[in-house]
Amino acid sequence: MDYNLDSLLAIVPRYDSLPEQEWRTTLASAAQHRWKTMPRRTRQVLQALKDEALKNLLGGSPLLPPDMPKKLPPVLKLLTGKVPQPYKPCVAEGVFPALAAHLHGVKFRYIDNSEREAAIMCLLIAQMATGKSSVNMPIKRIMADIDERDKISMEMDNEWKQKNPSSKSSPRDPRPKEICIQNLSDNLTDACFNQRVFDAERNGHRYLFLKTDELNSMLRVTSRGNMQQLSLLIRNAFDNAEHGQERVGTDSITGKAPLRFNFHTSTTPSVARKLLKSALIDGTLSRLSVSSIEKEQTDGMIPKYGIYDDKFDADLKPFIDTLNRANGYYECKQLNRLIEGLVMDCKDKAVQYDSEGYEILSRRACVIAFSKGMVLYILNGKRWSREIADYVDWSLRYDMWCKMKHFGEMLEEELDNEKQALNSGMVNLYDLLPDTFTLEEYQRVRMTLGKTSDGNATLRKWKQRRQVEFDEIANAYVKTKRSAA
Repeated sequence: MDYNLDSLLAIVPRYDSLPEQEWRTTLASAAQHRWKTMPRRTRQVLQALKDEALKNLLGGSPLLPPDMPKKLPPVLKLLTGKVPQPYKPCVAEGVFPALAAHLHGVKFRYIDNSEREAAIMCLLIAQMATGKSSVNMPIKRIMADIDERDKISMEMDNEWKQKNPSSKSSPRDPRPKEICIQNLSDNLTDACFNQRVFDAERNGHRYLFLKTDELNSMLRVTSRGNMQQLSLLIRNAFDNAEHGQERVGTDSITGKAPLRFNFHTSTTPSVARKLLKSALIDGTLSRLSVSSIEKEQTDGMIPKYGIYDDKFDADLKPFIDTLNRANGYYECKQLNRLIEGLVMDCKDKAVQYDSEGYEILSRRACVIAFSKGMVLYILNGKRWSREIADYVDWSLRYDMWCKMKHFGEMLEEELDNEKQALNSGMVNLYDLLPDTFTLEEYQRVRMTLGKTSDGNATLRKWKQRRQVEFDEIANAYVKTKRSAA
């Protein structure tokens, strides 16, 4: 940019109400304060415009996600048949973790020749009182047969515990190997969770499942109860990584097994952004299947649901039986070709809109869409159909629309900050910060440099030296010099 004052005077207009001397003074001040990068507010506006264009390209709009196909695969037609129209998309997406939890010993081969299983974890984002509970009853009916098996295992487990109380002096009977409890509660110790993982592996490579009404309650799945541990759990579950513990005590649970853990949880937009803010670029968000209910989709009327009766259970049973019988290796060439095309389409969209965040999220979003497609393929008697193809294509676009709407701007900012830090090398803290930065951004950059104090003393020093000014309107600091002394 040309910071020559004469050039600025020649091209910047002076409006009638602005005195000439004030106009000249303003331009002279602007020429002295040379910005190395784009101001933060300008970047936010441009990012918002980019996100809006991406949402339109995905088949939706800035306010509404892409429309779900009118003709659905039979199992999804049944499971969404008793919920009002605005909730059908989130129900269709939300039932996959429970359906996939019935598969055991089933593997697929992805387009990159890696082996995959049906690891599907869903997050539903919606405002309060907008129908997040619409998915509860379909999931409950899907899990009914597993719940019945779990009751038997719980009785066996409790009976064994009563006969074998913890004691260092007397030996305990071997724990029955057939115990396998798949449907979990949201309040577990690490030892209990590890035991469930080990039991599920020993009883046919089965999946654990958890349904919670709030994302906050997912934090109780681990003893530490923090987002860092939940994030690690999600990343390991998506890749079926080894999970467990090794202890020397005779009463301690010792063993490792592939982590097979599907779940469905819900939250509001603000809580989702708060909890996942620290997990945007570590792979946690990209491993989730995200759905939403937008207020613009609802008409304000009281939603009316159908009744889940014996006929519904009878219609659902053949699908559940098909999943329970499935075992071994499955491949669908038509689905692989579709996914290959979708992967290329995602790359083209990312390039077209210069969105690194979209490109990163789309990689695993394609894997998730593939897993859903394979579940539908098995449920359809290993027959490919136009309905499955249309649904997989829509599911990917819907997932990406929801992720970009709720996390797109935050993700792009995180990626930009990380890139600046990596490319800066051995530079000082002042140079690492953008020209306009918030207190939160300042503290985050300090943490990347290994600094542990709050840094308030440094900020005061910069203000005294007139190296930064505080913009009360933007609630942010603005640099006034090229570099700190």
